[in-house]
Amino acid sequence: MDNGEKVEDHYTIQSGADEGGTISPNGDVMVSSGEAQTFTILPKPGYMIDHVDVDDVNQGAISYYTFPSVSADGHTIHACFKKAYELLDENLTLSEDAKTITVSGLQSLTASTLSGMVFDEKGQFLCYADVPVSANASSASISFDTAIPENAAVKLILLDAESKPLCMYASLTK
Repeated sequence: MDNGEKVEDHYTIQSGADEGGTISPNGDVMVSSGEAQTFTILPKPGYMIDHVDVDDVNQGAISYYTFPSVSADGHTIHACFKKAYELLDENLTLSEDAKTITVSGLQSLTASTLSGMVFDEKGQFLCYADVPVSANASSASISFDTAIPENAAVKLILLDAESKPLCMYASLTK
C-alpha cells in the first residue's frame, strides 16, 4: 500500500525513530476510522528522548503520544534521541569516610534531584539515597547511611523537575 492511500475505513500513520531508541508501533500503522492510536517512545541504554515530532510539530521529550479519533491520512510521528550526559570520574569526589559523593560540573544541567544506588562487587543492591539539587547549582552532594565498600559500584542519576533522567553515571568503582 502506498503511504497516504485510503483503504476502506482505514488510515495510515507513519512512525519512526532515530538510532537512539524505539517507537512502537513502528512504520506505516493502519488505524480504523475514528479510532485512537497510541505510540510509545523508549530510549536505548545510554540515550534519552530529545523530542518527538507529531505532524512536524515538536511535542518535547514525551514518552508516549495518542492520536485521538483518526479520520485522515498524512499523520506522522518521529522520535529523536540524544546521548545521555555521562558524569566523568573527574566530576566525582568521594569523601574520606566513603559515605558522600560530590558531583561537580552541573552548570549546564537543570537537575532537581540527584539519586544514587550502591551495589557490592557481586552486583547485589546495598543502599539508595536521593537529594534535591538547587536551581543553577554547579555541584551536589549525596550521602549514604553506610560507607561505600571496596570494589562497590555506584550508579548516580540526575533527574529533572518531572523526574525524567538528565544524565547518569553507570559505574563509579571505589
